[in-house]
Amino acid sequence: MPALMSLSEPPVNALLQPTLTEASPPRALLSERATFFTSFFGGPWAALYVMAANFRRLGRLDRAMPALAVAALLGVVALMVSFVTIVRPELTAEWIPSDVRSTVMVRRSNNLLGMLAWGVCYLPMRAHFRAADMSDLGYARPWGTVVPALLVAMLVHGAVVGLAVFLR
Repeated sequence: MPALMSLSEPPVNALLQPTLTEASPPRALLSERATFFTSFFGGPWAALYVMAANFRRLGRLDRAMPALAVAALLGVVALMVSFVTIVRPELTAEWIPSDVRSTVMVRRSNNLLGMLAWGVCYLPMRAHFRAADMSDLGYARPWGTVVPALLVAMLVHGAVVGLAVFLR
């Protein structure tokens, strides 16, 4: 026999309970422009840093792992290009025109790989950027994320270049 319900307590149904109050408030993203220029000037490691910050702001860091892994792989490629170009310039001499210095080639490859890393991370996030454009939330101030991203990229790249110069 079913238990008798008291008239003072209505039945609790999980579907009728409010859930929006439990959600965290939305956080503004870093803009496309800020993330692109950081990726261009800082290379793939800076791209990885700022785009991971955006995914974290969206609460989608776990879903973004494949894109972030590709960005990290591009960062490793950038470090390898820098290292090989400095330590064994004869291996890259046939790819670099004679009027271009190897340091310029290292910098341009870092710029190119940074833009590729940004693009890989931008693709799964483009709908969120469009939504941010249409919302009243706007974009977050980039300096708190951009400056550390550039510093991390400079330290990582500088450490590899320093090691390559030491080993040469």
